[in-house]
Amino acid sequence: NEILQGTGPVEYSNLRAVVHKRLSLAVIGKIEGVLKNPEKPRSKKNTPGKPTGGVAIVDVKAGDVLREFGFATPFTCVSSISEGIACPSISEPSSVDILDRQSGKVLKRLPTEHSERVDDIIAFKDGVATLEIEKMIVCATAADGTCEKLSGHENMVLSMATVGDHLASGDSGSTIRIWDVRAGACVSAMGTCHDSAGWVHGLCEIDANILASCSDTDNNLKLWDLRVPTHPSFVRAYEGPDGECEGPWTVCAIGDSGHAGFATVDTNGTVRAYDLRSTRPL
Repeated sequence: NEILQGTGPVEYSNLRAVVHKRLSLAVIGKIEGVLKNPEKPRSKKNTPGKPTGGVAIVDVKAGDVLREFGFATPFTCVSSISEGIACPSISEPSSVDILDRQSGKVLKRLPTEHSERVDDIIAFKDGVATLEIEKMIVCATAADGTCEKLSGHENMVLSMATVGDHLASGDSGSTIRIWDVRAGACVSAMGTCHDSAGWVHGLCEIDANILASCSDTDNNLKLWDLRVPTHPSFVRAYEGPDGECEGPWTVCAIGDSGHAGFATVDTNGTVRAYDLRSTRPL
């Protein structure tokens, strides 16, 4: 709320460090959030001298850590789904573990079609969607373990988002693909979505069937209308930073008093909040 009520971009001097450490947040309730890779995992299972990772359950209203689960292997991503917390499997790098939010115990393991590892996870319907950057593969795994491999990207896959009943994925070739997961097919490919190299680092559904995309090489965030997934259309661009190659690195949906909006973080660590009714940051 403090950001939404401001008159311009809000800068945090320590945010660059957070971005570079690849910390990740996912909302799991009204006052809780998930933070991956806390700096000092408290679990006794951590092996001294080796890299450690884990999941912290945080009361975002008070800023307190409620629970923290430490593991000997650091996570690269985390997501909240209906059954618990999804993260790369502790023992099988190409699978996904679902953790209990209270105890941190593994409730179930979901398979994927990835060959080496899982680089990112998002909630998708009753299961998860995952990607493997260098292999250019996206997978969608249902809660019953049924997995659909989605192939078609010709460049590194960097981002994903749920858009209505479909899945969107962005790559390092400035292309966004829209997938009908049930059919296992790409229904549309949006090429040259961003300027310059156009690495699509961030995707997010910010309103019903409205997709936001961002790239660090394009200072403008862009909106796409996917009400007809087979025929996506450009809506508008939103102003970002002025410097070269300082565009938004990630985007997330926000809401206030019934108005839809979004927030971005650029490569300099600046957070900007937007209302859909204006192309300039609040």
